[in-house]
Amino acid sequence: TLILEAHLQKHPSDSVAWRTLGTHFQDMDQDGVAVNCLLNALKYNTADKDTYLQLGISCINIFDELQAMSFIEKWLQFNPVYNEFTAGQSIIAESDPNFETQFKSQEEISNINGALINKFLQIQNAKGQNDAELSAAIGVLHFISREYQLALQSFDLCTKLDPLNYSYWNKLGATFAYLKNTEAALSCYHRTLDLKPNFVRGWVNVGINYGLQESVEEANLFYLNALALNPEAKH
Repeated sequence: TLILEAHLQKHPSDSVAWRTLGTHFQDMDQDGVAVNCLLNALKYNTADKDTYLQLGISCINIFDELQAMSFIEKWLQFNPVYNEFTAGQSIIAESDPNFETQFKSQEEISNINGALINKFLQIQNAKGQNDAELSAAIGVLHFISREYQLALQSFDLCTKLDPLNYSYWNKLGATFAYLKNTEAALSCYHRTLDLKPNFVRGWVNVGINYGLQESVEEANLFYLNALALNPEAKH
């Protein structure tokens, strides 16, 4: 963190450094700070698809579903692999300069979500199921619609396509947790920590699941380890 922050003091327009710092704060279970860093990355590179995808994930973690879907659609629009599918009007219109503060009813959000899922599935069916990022985006969209079984299928595919990606195992674990399958969730979270031992969010998630099993001592150990890795995680 200190190295990136020092670099950005000298090179404040380095969008890749801002994205890297934002992803780091995601891993440290600090999504509010992550969003600010990722928005700075976009300020200096508005076409960076990777930043849009990370923003979509962080916005889900802070329960901003509309913005999450907007960023996920932007990831698709700026992904050159899918140019043939992104011509025409966006599903989420941003003509209003106050888009970020627009109020949408739950029905409107559900309709937007359904339209995006249909669009992404159409692309996946046309291009084949070999893009882990596309599958992750579909999983996040299913997560927003509370279709956890469908989200599970998408994240499971991600782990098969990219089995060394710790974040996919974490997302799969989180989905198992929402389905109240704590044993499967813990297995995925432990796999996450095998791949990235300093992943604070993983330690927190294991603690939460041990807590759900009323295994208090185990939960405390994982929370304490998360705090040792990131004392700023006051929550």
